[in-house]
Amino acid sequence: MFHDGSIVTGEHETAIEFTREAPSLAEAIVSAVRDVEGVEGMRVTGAGQEELVSMLDIAHRTKRSREAVRLWAAGKRGPGEFPAPVWESPGGERFWHWPDVARWAREKLNLAVYVEPDEIRWADEILKARQAVAEAQRILEVAPYATRSQFGPLLQGC
Repeated sequence: MFHDGSIVTGEHETAIEFTREAPSLAEAIVSAVRDVEGVEGMRVTGAGQEELVSMLDIAHRTKRSREAVRLWAAGKRGPGEFPAPVWESPGGERFWHWPDVARWAREKLNLAVYVEPDEIRWADEILKARQAVAEAQRILEVAPYATRSQFGPLLQGC
């Protein structure tokens, strides 16, 4: 078990925030994942990177109004070249890649904004990839023999 994590449960997920000391951030993340997965039935699916942000998220993180962010995004205020949204919801809400927006805010507006360290993003990507490979293996286990023999080679080297 672990003594340096605070557990927060929600409707669809459980999050654990750690204050862990280790020689590096990567080692802290790996040891936290191992500790969590040492609990029967627990599987870590991410390291907490929140890359996609809405206008409201950008406003909070830059300590500016939502209207200011809207004007930046529309090119009507600020130095221009605001990053393009990377996704739009079916309802029309746009989302941006936070590291791109943070870089823009630092370089163009000289704002001190926080960006998660690369190690957290890398851990997230590796954990997502691990989950995808496990799901692919599960699919192949229940697939007919012909499907396994045809698609199985796609997982070689994983």
